[in-house]
Amino acid sequence: MELLGVRRANYLLFVSYVISFTASVLQVVYLPLFSVHALRVGVRGEEIGLISGLSALVYAVVTPLAGSVSDMLGVARTTASSLFILSVSYAFLPSLRDAIALTLISLVVYLSYALLWPSIEAMIAQEGGSTSNFSASWSMGTLLGSALVSYLLQLPENISFTLLSASILPLPPLLVRARVNSRESRAGLSSVAVAAISLSKHLKLSFAYAASLGGSLAFYPLIVEARMLPIWLVSLSFFAMIGARTLTFIAYSRLPTAVMGKPFLGALLLAPLAMLPYLSGAIPVAVVSALAGIGQGLLYATALSEVFARGGGCAYTGVFESSIGLGYVAGPIAAGLASTLSLELSIPAAVTIAIIAAILPLRVGARNHVSSRTT
Repeated sequence: MELLGVRRANYLLFVSYVISFTASVLQVVYLPLFSVHALRVGVRGEEIGLISGLSALVYAVVTPLAGSVSDMLGVARTTASSLFILSVSYAFLPSLRDAIALTLISLVVYLSYALLWPSIEAMIAQEGGSTSNFSASWSMGTLLGSALVSYLLQLPENISFTLLSASILPLPPLLVRARVNSRESRAGLSSVAVAAISLSKHLKLSFAYAASLGGSLAFYPLIVEARMLPIWLVSLSFFAMIGARTLTFIAYSRLPTAVMGKPFLGALLLAPLAMLPYLSGAIPVAVVSALAGIGQGLLYATALSEVFARGGGCAYTGVFESSIGLGYVAGPIAAGLASTLSLELSIPAAVTIAIIAAILPLRVGARNHVSSRTT
């Protein structure tokens, strides 16, 4: 019986890591592909930013409260249902041609991700999984997705989205025999509010990280297409940025103490990203993207370290994910509004919002904790 239990746990963890990897690929390519499709069917830049922002708002609101759905359905069923909805949404998206329909499908996509990620995290936690293995799975998926963006943009849209949809279909059946024994205690509204207040000085850093990344993911492909630049620059930029971000937060605990916990340095490294729309050479694009990725990694790791320092409970991880969602709201919306003046101003606008958020002083009563541990 003990051997069967070990095999079952290993199976569930393996499936969870596979889903984490695949979902990361799908999520990082979604916004660039969605933005380009919307532009090609006549949706204006400011509308694309608004749709992206509203969709991310759903993620920000639902994620801290997603545990109640998992409590009703179970984490395995919630994960399987979210994957099925994502597959259907990706399959139908290229057939939609107007802003309202695209808004609705994007809301559904982000709602699915808002339910999916907490369920995966809960399943891994309940089966005694490794934080480092989980981080490796979604980080590698994000890197692969960033490398595939340019290739997918060159394919006919029906083929790109069909491939993405089909890649999800094998995953839900893997969860059919999953039985997660324990339940994780869920955070109520009061504990979520307490966590948000106590972490406010650090949540603005994760917000800034997401605002800068979200604006770039949504609008850099549009800039490349409008300027008729080589499409592979999109993957180069995203791979350099996300790769540098990933390496930074993996190495965060080994950085000098003068670097750790210094949000000003992270914000400063975001600034070169504002030049991205005006660059056309591979080396300059890679350099400014990598610098921004280092800055994003510092901001992300500083915020997450504080979450772990406070115990990493459901309330704290929920508001952390929510702050990232709010960053994905602000970045694309700011970029979309700026694009009404000039498309090239979209990314500088998102970067400006991010820098202001990162360096804006906040005074709260909670005592600051320091931790060297991050994912």
